[in-house]
Amino acid sequence: MAMKNNFRYIFLAALAGLTLAGCHDFKDDYMVPDTVYLRSASDLTIQDYSVYDATSLIGVIKAGKGRTAALVTLGVAPTDTVLAYNERNSTNYLPLSKSLYNADELDGMVLGFSASEARKQVPVKWDPKGMVDKMMAETDDYVIPVYIKESSLDISDSKYLLLIHPVLSTLDVRSADNGMTCKSGATFVSREAGLKLDRALSRHDVKVKLSFAPKAVTVNGIDYEAAPVGSIELAKDEVTIKAGDQEVDIELNLSMASSIVPTATTYISGEIKIESVTIVVDGGDDIDFMPVLTDKMVVRVRKTS
Repeated sequence: MAMKNNFRYIFLAALAGLTLAGCHDFKDDYMVPDTVYLRSASDLTIQDYSVYDATSLIGVIKAGKGRTAALVTLGVAPTDTVLAYNERNSTNYLPLSKSLYNADELDGMVLGFSASEARKQVPVKWDPKGMVDKMMAETDDYVIPVYIKESSLDISDSKYLLLIHPVLSTLDVRSADNGMTCKSGATFVSREAGLKLDRALSRHDVKVKLSFAPKAVTVNGIDYEAAPVGSIELAKDEVTIKAGDQEVDIELNLSMASSIVPTATTYISGEIKIESVTIVVDGGDDIDFMPVLTDKMVVRVRKTS
């Protein structure tokens, strides 16, 4: 009986050994070898970045099985690379002058990845004021062409290049001439006047200080008298376009009481002026040089019975 039990134990041990020897971790079988590529906020080769951000981050990614250390060298791509992109995509971008951003830092930057690291963030820097001045003075469309120059791992053929596209946002009025009606004796808040950005700022609020002054105007042959005190007033002398938004209403308090607007007065008007614009930068100096395309708007009110 002891001999039979020994054979049984030997058989079970051998079976367990065969089972373990046959085990295989298949999860790596379907993963590609490690590669490196560039990435921005999207998978597109070209990505917009606001000129008002003095520092923007791009990502260098190591993807795949994730068990290989790597060295990656970045570069600033030559003009021919941008021209080739234009030809493929029917665009007209030009490389931005290297003197306007941290080209010396980017060109030849070496990044070391440990076996477990998957991402490095690289800062692209420029002077917002200098960029705004250049973009207001010129019509050319510029990009910063960053690419992976060398790597100890394979480089993605489709994502080795990133065109950083600085974009300018400007402020304008929704309408330079705002016509309204208000019944005799009525008091209410109008939101017909407003401001707009041609491009929203994703990271910053924009604060705009306003002033209102009575002003006589003539429109379509109708004479509007300068608004009496208290008839047209700004509800707030500062409005904010929130990050991610493009427009904001300007609230006006209108009052057509006979004690304020005489019964014989039918048409009154005034002018709203943009006094200052401030881009709010968390943890940094606020920016006060956003271009304003139109800095005044007329408000016309017709009093009805």
